[in-house]
Amino acid sequence: MKSFVGNPFIATMVSIIAGQPGKGAAAAKVVLADPRMHRLWTDPALRHALANRDLTALERDPDIQSLAGDADFRRAAQQVGLVGTQHGVDAFAQNLVANVGPVVRAVETMQRDPTTQQLMRDPGFSDLARRGNLPALLSSPQFNQLGSKLIDALKAESR
Repeated sequence: MKSFVGNPFIATMVSIIAGQPGKGAAAAKVVLADPRMHRLWTDPALRHALANRDLTALERDPDIQSLAGDADFRRAAQQVGLVGTQHGVDAFAQNLVANVGPVVRAVETMQRDPTTQQLMRDPGFSDLARRGNLPALLSSPQFNQLGSKLIDALKAESR
């Protein structure tokens, strides 16, 4: 699976969700729906820290400290392969850099790509993405094109 998607974290998450759909999806939802994790994508400083492997900045962030100390979140994050069994904010930050950092860098690469920019300007596609209409997105050729680009960017990142 890793050779297909190019990222061990994404491969683990997909495998767990496929192998244990109920349990895997529940754990993924806990991780992905957490507003503290959401900040990793929306806060430019955190995104920069992840993209540049800045452990110090991550370890100092109150949300990262909170996530590292949240046993329920950590348990779900461990189930989807985001973190290992180690405890502490330093281990948590290292896992984020190793597992989420490559995804952040791949997304940043895609955002600079003219084809991706053109797809994201398409009003119909951007509306589907904004609304989170997963069934419609999955059947969208634009979504499949973006998915292929992301996999290619993840593979390039892992080299």
